[in-house]
Amino acid sequence: MAELPTFISTAQAPSTSGVGSLDYVPAQDDLGKVLQNLGGVGQQIAEDMFKTENAQAVNHAKLGAALKLNQLEVELGKMDPKQALSVAPTRIKQIQDEQTEGLSAVAKDAFSSTFATMNAQSQINIQAQAIKNHNDKQQAGLAVLLDGLGKNIGPKGRQLTTTNSVATAFSAINTAVRGNVITAKKGADLKLKFRKTIAENTIDRWFNNQTRQTLMDAFKEIDEAKFKDPEIQQLWGVLDEDRKMALTGRAITRLSRLHSFEDKLEQEKVDQK
Repeated sequence: MAELPTFISTAQAPSTSGVGSLDYVPAQDDLGKVLQNLGGVGQQIAEDMFKTENAQAVNHAKLGAALKLNQLEVELGKMDPKQALSVAPTRIKQIQDEQTEGLSAVAKDAFSSTFATMNAQSQINIQAQAIKNHNDKQQAGLAVLLDGLGKNIGPKGRQLTTTNSVATAFSAINTAVRGNVITAKKGADLKLKFRKTIAENTIDRWFNNQTRQTLMDAFKEIDEAKFKDPEIQQLWGVLDEDRKMALTGRAITRLSRLHSFEDKLEQEKVDQK
């Protein structure tokens, strides 16, 4: 069998010069690796700095927007409700534009995402205040109207009749309920209160219109709660006990003043004799 050839390493084998070849040592570029690593670290630092600056810019923009929105809510809260609701969207958009001025695209996106919630909440606050202002104004007007109707009454004469006063008042109350100015329960309470007020004022005026000759008879009607006039009798039934006592007290005071006046006249007649 033929003998297989073998390979012999030439390492350390003498060259033609008689000197063996050097061992192979791979080249090591340590400086290049260090520079490469520094470049990566520097890039990361730059990215972190950019993120930090953006985050801070967004936070400052959010703070400024919150302050301006609060000021806007206070300002619009003093305006006419309709006007406040009309200008609110434009003014809020103006605040958004002011706070995003100079921000990077990334910061603008981050701020806009947050501002959407702030915008919605501010709109809700402005609307709630506008509705409250509107309702307060309407309720105040309703109170003035009911007070006027309650006083401008009387069973006789040029004053509004009791029926017309009640009809006008109830119509105004119903309108307020339909317009969500007051609740249905509040409306019912106002109607009951107005009935009592108009009944008390009508009876009060009826008694005050009595002459010296009829005043004592009128007082007896109040004292006994029995009236010749059916309208006065019906109105008396509407009153609660507190209002009845108040009317009786005022009637006693007027009757006492009349008696004092008559006694004074009698004394003057005696003194003249």
